[in-house]
Amino acid sequence: MRPVTIRIDEFTEKYLLDLSSKYNGASIGNVIKNLLKWCENNNININEKHSVFDDETKKMIEQIHVATPHLLLLTRMNTQDLLDSPTEKVTEVRDKAIKYLNKTCGSFQSAHYDNIRVTINNVGLKQAPESEENTTWK
Repeated sequence: MRPVTIRIDEFTEKYLLDLSSKYNGASIGNVIKNLLKWCENNNININEKHSVFDDETKKMIEQIHVATPHLLLLTRMNTQDLLDSPTEKVTEVRDKAIKYLNKTCGSFQSAHYDNIRVTINNVGLKQAPESEENTTWK
């Protein structure tokens, strides 16, 4: 082992003291030592930019992920001129569109979401429902 001396600013000192209080009042030196060990164990490269998404950003990404297949389905159906088609034609087009979805983004349906609640609709697509009193869409 080799002793090391470093200078830290007030912000860094406050951060290390906060960490210290969370770990039974460990010394700043032990906190730094544990941080370095954690970086080593997790293969943290200090030359790379690390971004951490907060829960709201993760939730938004999951909601977009759930909505994407619906957008593809509706777009696919819409492009096949369904406005004045008989019900059989609509069912046929929907079935073809669902086959298309399964080929293009079927793996979306096996994703697990931690930040949003999902349900399954009658077609088998996941939905992220919201109660009417919580939504602004009327």
